[in-house]
Amino acid sequence: MYCLRLRRLVLIFVKMKQKRLKVQLKLLIDEKGLDIDAVFELIIRHAEYGA
Repeated sequence: MYCLRLRRLVLIFVKMKQKRLKVQLKLLIDEKGLDIDAVFELIIRHAEYGA
């Protein structure tokens, strides 16, 4: 039972981080007009360091 609750919390946390990254990417693409290379660099940095 405890493991199931912990697993559910982890899934919620992961979804929150993904949503935050999507918002950051949308802002960077829309407002700053970044090219696709800069966007992929942000994704990689986010995955590596949790930025």
